[in-house]
Amino acid sequence: MNVSEFISRLKCSGAPTDPSIIDDLEFEIDGGLPSEYREFLNRCNGGYVNGSFDFESGSKAGTVTIHAVGGGEHGLWLTNRREDFWGRIPEQVRWIMSDPFGNGLLIGVDGDARGKIYFWFIEDELDQAPDAPLSDRTDIHLIANSFYELLEGLRHKT
Repeated sequence: MNVSEFISRLKCSGAPTDPSIIDDLEFEIDGGLPSEYREFLNRCNGGYVNGSFDFESGSKAGTVTIHAVGGGEHGLWLTNRREDFWGRIPEQVRWIMSDPFGNGLLIGVDGDARGKIYFWFIEDELDQAPDAPLSDRTDIHLIANSFYELLEGLRHKT
């Protein structure tokens, strides 16, 4: 699935994310957002797929189900999610999506993590030191090497 196909299946306004939201996100990130994800935001304001897509991660995360996709739409403001998770996830990642149970999909924005997609098991968060490096976190698992790889691996649930 490519970006256009993914956007066509989202329940959203169809409008791009407000440029001021993208600017706010990029203000706090040296080097800005990864280009693949920025392209998505420039075309879509986020929304819901209501658990209709799975991604087989091949990692400890197993099959990941997509529910909510961040943007500027409704309660999915990416800047609000950043505040919600401040101090709970490492600085080199940002929340971009969630599964139906509130677990997060994160995108790397710095260092070796940049552009990679991770799955965050919120239930395992309590066992983690808030300032632990990403490589030491047992609640966060690499699931895709890029946003495009994530989209390409999505499968519609039957």
